Amino acid sequence: MELFHFKFNVFLLMLLFLEHYLIIYDATGRCLEVEKSTLLQLKKGFITRSLISWQLGTYCCIWEGVTCDDYGRIIVLDLRHRLIASTIDPSIFNLTSLETLNFAKNNFDGIPILESGWDRLVNLSRLDLSNAEFSRKVPASISRLTKFTFLDLSSNSLVINPMILQNMSSLKKLILNYVNVSSYRDEWCGVLVNSTPVLELLSMYSCSLFEYSNLNYLSPSKSNFSRNLPDAIGNLNFLKFLDLSSSQFYGSMPSSIGNLPKLAYLDLSDNNFNGVMGLEFIKDLKNLKRLYISNSGFSLSQFDADIGSSSPSFPKLLELILNGCNLTKIPKFLKYQDQMIKLDLSNNSIHGKIPSWLWRKGDLKFTYVIPFNNISISNLYFLSLTNNNQTGEIPTFICNISSLKISMHFKNSTSDECDKMAGRGVKIGFRVGVGLNLELIQVQTVPP
Repeated sequence: MELFHFKFNVFLLMLLFLEHYLIIYDATGRCLEVEKSTLLQLKKGFITRSLISWQLGTYCCIWEGVTCDDYGRIIVLDLRHRLIASTIDPSIFNLTSLETLNFAKNNFDGIPILESGWDRLVNLSRLDLSNAEFSRKVPASISRLTKFTFLDLSSNSLVINPMILQNMSSLKKLILNYVNVSSYRDEWCGVLVNSTPVLELLSMYSCSLFEYSNLNYLSPSKSNFSRNLPDAIGNLNFLKFLDLSSSQFYGSMPSSIGNLPKLAYLDLSDNNFNGVMGLEFIKDLKNLKRLYISNSGFSLSQFDADIGSSSPSFPKLLELILNGCNLTKIPKFLKYQDQMIKLDLSNNSIHGKIPSWLWRKGDLKFTYVIPFNNISISNLYFLSLTNNNQTGEIPTFICNISSLKISMHFKNSTSDECDKMAGRGVKIGFRVGVGLNLELIQVQTVPP
């Protein structure tokens, strides 16, 4: 009896698997008749020599560009690069199970995108209309679709109100290359920040972002542009604040960035630029106070000219961060920077002695530099000697600076000063201790 029950259960399982297989097998060819009729209606509006497989007597789920789910419902309509022209029939909105719609790289000859019906495509998560030659406004009804993860409207003669994004909280990739967004220039930043919390890729190359001549604040930081920085950025004559950090710009830095007379803040850090850039690009940025160029990808060439760096048009910097810029020596123009309070030259290949004039800058509070000899700087607050090529002795003067709070790692020391400092209560290595006039000091020594 038990053997009978076992065989019967196995038989039932086989029937279930067979039923599931037949459903899937049937769905690979068949689709819902209403959706098949929709596709044939769409084809009537197309002027194209492609889509040959779209024939009345065949199963639409095996037609080119069509993908169905297990139940024969069309979920993907991918008609990119099919040389389609003419019009799109509104019957397309009968495909209510559609998840992906792609009309990219066709020629719709300036016709407008269909105004109404988009709200019926409640499952649509990917829409690509790039390079399809649509025109006019992107219809507001698209804003009612809440499942978008990908949207590409590039290279169309479109006017896009950023409010179409207001319900797209799942959007991860937004591509608007060559779309003029200037009509709503004051609204884009707010909508992007508030309506697209999980956005991973934003590409707005050549979107007239840099044609706002009165713009004074621009911060597309962490936008993952993955493009060259356009030369047109030099047209922003009133720009005071420019933060391009972590935006994945690449290529060479446009020289026009030196044509921004009112610029006070510039951050180019953490990008993928390449080549060599001369520090002299700042020579006419007379209002520049804070400059950050850490790990930007390009190498900085030396700007050693004394003539010009002391001229009225040369900026008086408060903060200068040149971390990881492949410098081999300290730039001479720093000699004239008498207002600087923060300097970072770490992670370069600087070697040799620090010039004596650097340590006579009384307002310098935070310093990341290289080794030193006979330094007298009574109000030094923070000193980092990390990741350069310094060698030699650790000077004892650092234990006598009353204002010093933190001192970071000194590498490759051959000195016995560490032992002396340890005798004063300073613990060596990555441990923390207190010296005579220090609140905190860390000293790392690496055997030669």
